[in-house]
Amino acid sequence: MPDLPSDVITDILTRLPVKYLLRSRCVSKPWCALIDGPKFIKMHLDRSIKTSSILTLIFEGRGTLYSVEHDSLQTATEVDTPFENSNIADVFGSCNGVILLSMRKSTIAMFNPSTRRYHALPTCPVEYLDGAVGTHETYGLGYDVAGDDYKVIRINEFRDKNQNWVTSEAKVYSLKSDSWRRIKDFPYCVPYKRVWGASVEGRLHTVVKQNWTPNKSRMIVAFDIGAEAFHLVPFPEFLDKDFLGMRMEVLEECLCLVGAYMDMRTDIWVMKDYGVMESWTKLISVVDPCIDITPLVYSKGRNEVLLNYEDNRLVWYDLVRKTVRNVEVRGLPSPFSAEVCVESLVSLPSGSIHELNKPHEQEKKRDKNRKKRAKDQGMEEASATTRPRLMKGDNYSHWKNQMRNFLRQEAHLWYVVENGPIIPVKDGPEGTKVPKGILEMDAQDAHLFSMDDRAKNRICCGLGMNVYNRVSACETA
Repeated sequence: MPDLPSDVITDILTRLPVKYLLRSRCVSKPWCALIDGPKFIKMHLDRSIKTSSILTLIFEGRGTLYSVEHDSLQTATEVDTPFENSNIADVFGSCNGVILLSMRKSTIAMFNPSTRRYHALPTCPVEYLDGAVGTHETYGLGYDVAGDDYKVIRINEFRDKNQNWVTSEAKVYSLKSDSWRRIKDFPYCVPYKRVWGASVEGRLHTVVKQNWTPNKSRMIVAFDIGAEAFHLVPFPEFLDKDFLGMRMEVLEECLCLVGAYMDMRTDIWVMKDYGVMESWTKLISVVDPCIDITPLVYSKGRNEVLLNYEDNRLVWYDLVRKTVRNVEVRGLPSPFSAEVCVESLVSLPSGSIHELNKPHEQEKKRDKNRKKRAKDQGMEEASATTRPRLMKGDNYSHWKNQMRNFLRQEAHLWYVVENGPIIPVKDGPEGTKVPKGILEMDAQDAHLFSMDDRAKNRICCGLGMNVYNRVSACETA
């Protein structure tokens, strides 16, 4: 090795996974200086992204992070974190090997699972409007190429006491300056998901509406990380109109649109040439009661796509045969969220474990004031974003709107509320249809049949004791 030219050594090292590079730092001081240098870090990252050769799947389940090697997909290993792992509340996306996550005590942090380096973001107060209450908060992480800076976009939505959308505050965090600043307000309702996870061409993407009025059409909005400005991205020209919901994803540097429809079909579109409407191509179309399908990564032969199937299993979808096969990963939590994360040496200025595991006094005060405003306007908040607001009998109009939006996160739940339970049937005598028995149902039948019970459970979780006692005898959602 000492006889090899330095550029050859560098080229070899850029092909290695991060865990071997961290060990190689101990070989010599020159190697350590090389691997820690910004030029090498960029070379290694660029090669990893271009070849998709060093990918890791990061899963969050039960408040803990797990990693699975893309090449093997055999075993989920708990990520060794410098902070309390079970304290993780959500993962907001990844960029260049860095993931953005929130802790259960309101701290937002950047974390590189390959190097275990992290950085806790400073708190940023919400500038509340008179007569309005903040109802939703979304985050997204992206990279400003021109400024060589990692940025976080945060949007807070405000509504009045009648749940009419007022405005959405937008603020940007810069890792370089380690500070937040307010930018021009976001002119749309907050995205359906809590995350701007689709990062393509230096822009973050999400689906929005101008307000929650049913006849308002949806739009794809992009946030330019460098220019810090919002603009629209065209939909596929032949996109069906009878959809229940849609969201943006990324598949190997291409923007994806996942749409679920009333006929229980889910389509996945890929924009092969960014910004060109004609380049939208329908990649996958699956008829299934499951509407929560997320594309993750192509197989090496690019004839299959790995899908997150309803946050409880992984499947390979064959693009040629139009078939699926299950992927058995040992130790995988359920349910889970999944992020495709390229391994990288991207460095983060480390914060203290104290910052991540203990809530800031300023943040606690902010939460207290927010809850007081909500209570004063008859909008008592739930203790977590995954639960509906609590209805005690005196705020039904507000609770109804909140519960409708909450159930619409899973379109089939809202379908059974509006149309009644889905009862699987079979052929009966003389050409009639009769209900299937429990033991006669296949997995798809059982999934559909359970929708009513799942909807009832979510509704009951949003009822106070007195209200629950009055409606608990109802048999359907």
